[in-house]
Amino acid sequence: MTLFEQYSGVIRVRAAALIIREGQLLLVKQKVPVRTRPVWLPPGGGIEIGEAAEEALVREVAEETGVQIRPLKLRYIHEFIQDTFHAYEFYYTAEVVGGVLKKGGDPEHSPEEQLISSVAWMPIDQLSDIELFPHFLRDELVGNNLSDNRISHFSTR
Repeated sequence: MTLFEQYSGVIRVRAAALIIREGQLLLVKQKVPVRTRPVWLPPGGGIEIGEAAEEALVREVAEETGVQIRPLKLRYIHEFIQDTFHAYEFYYTAEVVGGVLKKGGDPEHSPEEQLISSVAWMPIDQLSDIELFPHFLRDELVGNNLSDNRISHFSTR
């Protein structure tokens, strides 16, 4: 099986965390199936059968970053469709409650096939300088729309 084959041809459901502290957003840099080079994105990952989205969020952030979080609120729903990749992503605001920041990994991949290359707190005013994915997040975060009380839907094709 190729590195991204398990994500192709199925609808994937993911949860991701938007964690802002002192004007910085927690991001992971990783390989994704639809880009030729790694991109920065909020930590998160697949929701497992029988697992609530917020439980997956806590688990995935800990696996990828070493940080323990508390989910606060669902803010964005993103539908992503490109080629044979299709995902629904739920973006939650969250706050850090413990842990130590470190580069983690994905247990579903072998040590040689890990996707994450680094984790970092990225200043929001510098998001225009990096390849942030999905793209709608840059406008939302730079525009200070995160604190809006509504749930917004975005679609990327």
